[in-house]
Amino acid sequence: MSLFRLETLIATLLVCSACVLAVNELFPQKVEISAGDAWQLTGSDDRYMGGSSVCSWRQTDAGIRLDYDLKDQCASPYAITGLLSQRDKTNDFSWAENIRLTARSSDGRTHFRAQIRNFDGRISQYEDATTWKYNEALFRPGTEFTTIELTQSDFSVPLWWVHRNGVSEADAQTQFSNVHSIEFATMDRTGVGWLEISRIELVGPLIPSATVYPALLALWITSFLAVLIARMAGLARRLREEKNSKARLIKNHRVLSSRLESLAITDPLTNLRNRRGLREPIAAAMKSGPPTSVVMFDIDRFKRLNDTMGHAHGDLVLRDLAELLRLDLRENEIAGRWGGEEFLVVLANTNLARAMERADQLRQLFENSQHRYTCSFGVYEAQVGEDLPTVLERVDQALYDAKNAGRNTVMAFGQARLHVEGPMPVVDAGIFK
Repeated sequence: MSLFRLETLIATLLVCSACVLAVNELFPQKVEISAGDAWQLTGSDDRYMGGSSVCSWRQTDAGIRLDYDLKDQCASPYAITGLLSQRDKTNDFSWAENIRLTARSSDGRTHFRAQIRNFDGRISQYEDATTWKYNEALFRPGTEFTTIELTQSDFSVPLWWVHRNGVSEADAQTQFSNVHSIEFATMDRTGVGWLEISRIELVGPLIPSATVYPALLALWITSFLAVLIARMAGLARRLREEKNSKARLIKNHRVLSSRLESLAITDPLTNLRNRRGLREPIAAAMKSGPPTSVVMFDIDRFKRLNDTMGHAHGDLVLRDLAELLRLDLRENEIAGRWGGEEFLVVLANTNLARAMERADQLRQLFENSQHRYTCSFGVYEAQVGEDLPTVLERVDQALYDAKNAGRNTVMAFGQARLHVEGPMPVVDAGIFK
């Protein structure tokens, strides 16, 4: 690599890194938490622990208000209010490096506790709120609304919670990845007062610091590796040029073989797999283990359509139905034209009941299409130890039974039909004129 190209790469990486860091700093991510559909206002006091403190909490025009009268009847009198998240909602606030509270209190001297409660599935239980991890920080609002900024480092897990739940030192670290409530509680001192929170805002970089710096490092490493790889690719390219004649012959041979193989397993009319192209997927699906099901269907009264409208019209019908089938195939399905107006679908990892449902979905798809095709379906689930001819014979028998049952229906081998619609519609004779 030339010196000029290396210097250009380094300059580009420096500019990109600076831009990422600048954007991360100038456009922080912000989330404001307030009472509403996602967060429910709640609160409590020490009365359920035998205390006599009284508190009330409510939503005001300014925000959340907690009024309290703390009494020393119990060892740790308290009052608390906060916002409780929906039980089934996960709130990952690990990205938030700062928590901004706009608050005021009755005397401007009292400290309060901000408690971010995290649900840890290894420790916490929904039925016992005291098992939810306490991430706790102290703050002291004034008598007028002021904004207090707390960082994640201001929070800690209280020792009483660690001892009560028998938590290891490794699990006693602060955690904000599954927050279920944000609470504001009084300290242990008694007395009458109030606390009002008008705004709760979580602020963090657009991309968390724990992500952006490793990502930039990876970018630098990847860029230099890419240049190294490009250099090696250039050397390899020159080597390939020396053997160009041989490589071209090998490539042409492979392309030709691939085309011939594709032509050998593709039905030229519908562009789906032909009978030869279907045998291998059926065998492979059976070999991979049960359940494997096979669906065979054909167009009702197709011979009458051919006799009436001609074979060219019949070919148009086959192509149109094949395209409907191809567009609706799922990841575990392979379809092809078995012969004439018969089509076959292989459903890997699908038992008989699900295969019956899927066949009926296809039946309804064709019947509700623009041209109102009606088809009869046979379904069979391959059994352990059966060979391919047996499976094909039985799904063919199921199709035969479906046609004898009145057409436009789905039947499994040896079972009753799934669906029959009154008079059987036929393909609209004028649709391709």
